[in-house]
Amino acid sequence: MGEPVTRNLVILLTDIKGFTDRTSHQSRAEMQHLLDQHKKIVLPVLQSKGGTLIKTMGDAFLMTYESPTNAVLAGIGVQAALRRYNEGKAPEHRIDVRVAINQGEVNLADNDVFGEAVNITARIEAVADAGDVFFTEAVYLSMNKKEVPSSEVGLLQLKGIPEKIRVYRVKRENPVPALDAEATLPIGAELPAPAGPRPASSGPSRAAGAGGKTAALAGVVVLGLGAVVALRARRAAPPAPSPTHALAVRVAGAKTFAQTVDVSEGRQGNFVGPMMTADGREHRQTIFNVAISSIAGKAGAFEVTYQLDLAADPADASSALKVQGDVELSRGDGVKAVECGPWTVSLGLDGDGPAPSGASPGGAALDDYRVSAALSKGRETLRCGQVLKLGAQGNVAVGAHAGKGSSLIFNAVPAPAGSADAVNLEFQFEYRRDARADLVQVQNQQTLTLGRASRSNLSGDRFDLLAERAAPSPENRPAAK
Repeated sequence: MGEPVTRNLVILLTDIKGFTDRTSHQSRAEMQHLLDQHKKIVLPVLQSKGGTLIKTMGDAFLMTYESPTNAVLAGIGVQAALRRYNEGKAPEHRIDVRVAINQGEVNLADNDVFGEAVNITARIEAVADAGDVFFTEAVYLSMNKKEVPSSEVGLLQLKGIPEKIRVYRVKRENPVPALDAEATLPIGAELPAPAGPRPASSGPSRAAGAGGKTAALAGVVVLGLGAVVALRARRAAPPAPSPTHALAVRVAGAKTFAQTVDVSEGRQGNFVGPMMTADGREHRQTIFNVAISSIAGKAGAFEVTYQLDLAADPADASSALKVQGDVELSRGDGVKAVECGPWTVSLGLDGDGPAPSGASPGGAALDDYRVSAALSKGRETLRCGQVLKLGAQGNVAVGAHAGKGSSLIFNAVPAPAGSADAVNLEFQFEYRRDARADLVQVQNQQTLTLGRASRSNLSGDRFDLLAERAAPSPENRPAAK
């Protein structure tokens, strides 16, 4: 199998602000009507500027563009269309969307895009507010500024991204005041309320002092800015050395494959190549991205964000596996992060090192939940589950892009439910037994009591949902390779 395909693209991400909370107050019919209206209004505007739809996740659209200017104009068009739609509507009927845009090199496989440029876009979207169009300095430097009135938000320290990212926003009637150039916002934080009109400005409020990653993004997308970028990089102070961790991943199906990736804390590590079996006789072409960051207030605990793409067996196209998730681990811990159909994906952090002083053995103080769905017909039961950090989005796809054979998609977001023994689960489940079978599909939100399955009927099949606490343990840790 050849080298992975990479391209420099503009990434645009939208979602409905407050969607998860609304699902607990509206019926399924009301939520479906909302999503239908959202798609009817938003998607044509995004596509009218040359956008390519990569995927949807409930209330979100992930798009790619060739032109950064067209991407920002598409975001502006979406907000204008929604302002017209929302006029005179009660809050429960409004559709308020936030838009985030970034530009950089991405990996392309199976009609999907992934990589750090996509991760940054998701983090930017999380700090935007309803009605906002936020975009990074990489977009600002390469777009036509005369077509887009913008103001600087500031340098933001985004969760899981080691360097601060300079962010801009499309001006509205009452623009958000620029933050201090060294300001930081944790993911999910609200921006300051507008302090009143201020003089218009189409550029940064002060000299940009971008770090290495922003400089790299700008350098690959703007011809002629190389000298400026190099000067900024020389002025930046060298980063302090970051602790390095070893993350072992084991993927077990008909065969078992394993790999260990070394990752500097606060940075992203990657493995692209053949993941081997233990005996070295077989391999699968694999892309594995991971970021590891310490968790404030939890000694020795780390957040592990990962993305895995295991290429299909040439003899069985339905065996393709794509996984994305976010878990909490302590050093020496391991977890069966995914158990779906024939596949098990296990992760282990620093298998050869002891847990640091103050760490909670076995992950007892960590915030992971195992969420799973089971579809049963007669004696046949198909199960798919994933361990996720509370508030994180997980995605599992088995053969979903193969075009033939069976396919399965299970996406889930566990969120607090106001009770220690329950979680609020937003999920999407799709399954097709073979290419000729009907697609079984459900998308919903439910509050689940931990350890107690919720059962329903789905197209004549029995459908069970289950959520429970998941304590990582050394026994689940895959051996380092």
